[in-house]
Amino acid sequence: MYSSRLNYARCWDKKRWSRVPSIAKINMSKIKLNTGDVLRTVKQRATDIMHYAIAYGKINGVFYVAENNVDTGVILVPLTEFVERYGSANISIHANYFNSQQIMNTQRRIVSMLNKGYNMFTFNCESFVNWVLYGKPTSAQVKKAGNIVLGTAAVFCLFAILSGGGQNNG
Repeated sequence: MYSSRLNYARCWDKKRWSRVPSIAKINMSKIKLNTGDVLRTVKQRATDIMHYAIAYGKINGVFYVAENNVDTGVILVPLTEFVERYGSANISIHANYFNSQQIMNTQRRIVSMLNKGYNMFTFNCESFVNWVLYGKPTSAQVKKAGNIVLGTAAVFCLFAILSGGGQNNG
C-alpha cells in the first residue's frame, strides 16, 4: 500500500519539501534516504519551530542521521530512533543528489562536528545542517526571530516618541 507513495519522499524538485507518509507503518529499509538528504520536522507546533537533521548513511547495516540538539550537541542517531522521537507524520525530506565526492565531504563534515555543543543562536540544528551542506552555519529561524524582536522594539520606540517619551508636557 505504501510502496507507491514512498517514492514521494525523494522529491525531484530540489526546492520542494516532500511529506513522508506514515514512516512508522512501513518497512524502514524501503525509505530511500541518501547521504546529504535533509530531514525537517515540527518541534513545537504552536510556534512553528522546526528541527533539522541530515542523513549520514549506513554503519553496520543501520542508517544514521546526524542532528544537533540541546541535550547532546551533534550526534549520530539511527533513523528509526529519530522517527520514533519526532513522529513520522511530521517529517519532511529534502533530497540532495550528491556524487561520491560530495558524499565523502558531507560525512567528513558531520564527523568533524560530532559532540560539538548546541547553541540556540550560533550553532543550532538548522545552522549545523547548513554548515555541513554549504560551509556556513546560518539559521533562517534565528534570523526571523531576530527580525521580530527588532521590529517589536522599533514599534515600542516609535510609540514612545509619538507619545512624548513619557514626559509630562503640561
